[in-house]
Amino acid sequence: MNNEQLEKVGLGKKVMFWEDIEIASHVAKKRNYNRQINLSKLKKDVKKVLKNQDLVLDDTKFAATPIMVHTHKSGEKCMPHMRISVYLPDTGSVLIDCDIDLWKSFPNVDV
Repeated sequence: MNNEQLEKVGLGKKVMFWEDIEIASHVAKKRNYNRQINLSKLKKDVKKVLKNQDLVLDDTKFAATPIMVHTHKSGEKCMPHMRISVYLPDTGSVLIDCDIDLWKSFPNVDV
């Protein structure tokens, strides 16, 4: 991602809740973006991990990082969107293609 692109979409990590992940996933599926996730399996896995840590899915914040501005889907040019990585505790990270305006709407991680 070049500096100009990063300035436009917001450099740095964002905070996502599970509901945000679901919305991003539904948009990715609707628009047929390349990076989509299996929500039902992922939700089951994440809930199990969080339960072991005495955490509740809907109250948990997930860190998301921009990977790149992406302009293709299935090898064809399309409107720019973000490829993001969402960190899931003890599960790893998942990549999701996310609408740029949706990405901008998530709060920044304060450090």
